[in-house]
Amino acid sequence: MDPIAVAGLARLKSTLQALLPAPGAATVRVEVAVVPRRIRPSGLNGYLGHHHDPAGDVVGRSIEAAVQVVVDVDDVTALPSTLELVSTALATVGDPRLRQLGIEALTLESIGTVLLREPAPAARRELVYEVRFDYQQVPEQATGTLDQLVRHTEPVTADWPPTVLLNRAFDLEDPTLFEAIDDPALPAPGAWQWQPTERRIAQTALVEAGPQDSSPEKPSTYFVVREAADRPLDGDFLLQAALRSDAANAGGGIGLVFRWQDPLNFYFFLMDGRGPYQMLGKKVAGAFLAMDTLASSIPAVNTSASYDPTSTYDVRVAARGDVLEVHLDGAPILRARDASLSAGRVGLLARGNDRAFFYRMQWIRI
Repeated sequence: MDPIAVAGLARLKSTLQALLPAPGAATVRVEVAVVPRRIRPSGLNGYLGHHHDPAGDVVGRSIEAAVQVVVDVDDVTALPSTLELVSTALATVGDPRLRQLGIEALTLESIGTVLLREPAPAARRELVYEVRFDYQQVPEQATGTLDQLVRHTEPVTADWPPTVLLNRAFDLEDPTLFEAIDDPALPAPGAWQWQPTERRIAQTALVEAGPQDSSPEKPSTYFVVREAADRPLDGDFLLQAALRSDAANAGGGIGLVFRWQDPLNFYFFLMDGRGPYQMLGKKVAGAFLAMDTLASSIPAVNTSASYDPTSTYDVRVAARGDVLEVHLDGAPILRARDASLSAGRVGLLARGNDRAFFYRMQWIRI
């Protein structure tokens, strides 16, 4: 069993227990149980960065779980007020506090029926919450475990340790983070917008140019991370994002851009249900071009696969030198070799898709 995941589940349980109010009487009990649904390594296969004092690796897990909060009382007449107290306590925790605790989402999923038990008039009732939790484990020292993650943003010249350039969910709008850029061939501009209530960035304009086949000419609209002192143009990296194309849209394109230098020079990953295809491509000196497939069973373009419009995908793009690779939900799907562009920014992409949604992004220099 993964010891980091076990520690993450224990941290999630204790964190939620600390948010609940004290029962106030011996005849009232509140129990918490965490039922994991999905656990994935965060960052670079679980590596998030290096901690200097004390020295060591910062590792993490992204946890999706159902959390059962059971209110148990010796007298059923106390159940409504206790249930209200518990649910209100969790509902009124502000987003900044939740993020500080590593909780990306806390949503009431269901309320169970009242269950009477012996001895009467005892009863219990269950609340089930859907939770997304970002667990980060830092090195320990003699006085205990450090709770503050130190993120390094200064440029480094060594290949190791990796540097976290960006790591955030899209639940709070930040107009300084991205800039909207449209391909010069588009007939109309894109429409990128923050949707903090849904904890996402959306692209809602139905714009595109170029053919619908699997050729590389795919003019799109882009939402590119701005260059900053702590986000320099970067070469080797791991880019991770959660994205989804809504079922109401009949298979439009969605993906990511990387090593972006300007609208005429960048790499891109794109998947589109209308081809269908999944593709690694490039635009160099204003021309869209195909990528060279490595000598492996993993292609640069796959014309037999696309995406499920009912699913949210974890997409990871890794670039080391001239080798580029895309993983979808942990499985490698595309691989290519190209040395046209050595560094640049990263961003989001939509093509012919007015319901393209992006939920979080992590960009790590390696």
